[in-house]
Amino acid sequence: MSTAPLRWLVALIACAGLLPAQADQGQAAFAEHCADCHTLRPVSGKRGPPLAGYPRYSSALRDGNIIWTPERLARYLAYPRKDLPGTRMRILGKLKADEITTIIDYLARNPE
Repeated sequence: MSTAPLRWLVALIACAGLLPAQADQGQAAFAEHCADCHTLRPVSGKRGPPLAGYPRYSSALRDGNIIWTPERLARYLAYPRKDLPGTRMRILGKLKADEITTIIDYLARNPE
C-alpha cells in the first residue's frame, strides 16, 4: 500500500463538486471529529498521522492492500477497528452517516 493512501482517494473523488454550505459542513465535521488527531498538511505533531502522506501507518493499513474508494473509506470511518483489525485508529463516539459523507467530501476538496 502506498505511504499516502488518501492521496489516491482524494484524486479519485475530487470531482465530487460540493456546494459551499456542504464544504463548510465537511470542514466542521473534520474539525469536530478528526482534527484533534490529524492534519491535512504533511506535518506531524498530533496523535494521529498527517493525512497528506505518512511513512509509518499501522501494519493493518500498510499491508491491507486497500483500494480507498469513498464507500471503503466510509466503512472504515464508521468502525475502524472492527473494519480493519490491527489498525491504531479509533474514533471517540460514533460518526453519523451524514458526517462521514461530509468528511469524505471535505477531504476530496482539500488534498493538501
